[in-house]
Amino acid sequence: MKKHPTSNTEHRTPNTEHRTSDSPASASRRFDLEDRLLEFSAGIIALVDGLKATRSANHVGGQLLRSGTSPYLHHGEVESAESRADFIHKLKVCLKELRETWRGLRLVGRAKLACNPSEAELLFNECEQLVRIFVTSVRTTTAREPGSASVREDAPTGKHSMFDVRCSMFDVQRWLRSDDPSETLIALVAQ
Repeated sequence: MKKHPTSNTEHRTPNTEHRTSDSPASASRRFDLEDRLLEFSAGIIALVDGLKATRSANHVGGQLLRSGTSPYLHHGEVESAESRADFIHKLKVCLKELRETWRGLRLVGRAKLACNPSEAELLFNECEQLVRIFVTSVRTTTAREPGSASVREDAPTGKHSMFDVRCSMFDVQRWLRSDDPSETLIALVAQ
């Protein structure tokens, strides 16, 4: 009987991040996206449970709870994708939910709905990093597909962001190099 190779989408692939330290235990640590998404989802649950007891906090919290826990749950589907196209689609679903969560966390911060604002800020920063991870994953995977669409970088550092659906690509490097990012942002939107 001929043995068929298993595709990479059926294997969990941990990445290793090296650290410089004298301790052998901390010489390297395993980076597991599933664990990171689990911690993020648990943090979202704790944040939502700790929102102020107002009608608006309840409304925003419900949506934040759905979008903030969704990437962890959908990541399981990514790991068992049936094809490359299915894999890309499911990665994009995770990315879409993370982008929604990023906006929800921004709203929680702006409307001062959190009883513990520092907890919301930590989750906001983690969400930005997760968006970047998924953007990179989608870009890497779709780059191998002929005729694939590009993905925008949606959570740049700083107070500026770009969520304009009219743009197919956000040039983060040009934006970060600018002396006045708001002028470059306006120029990019005008393109």
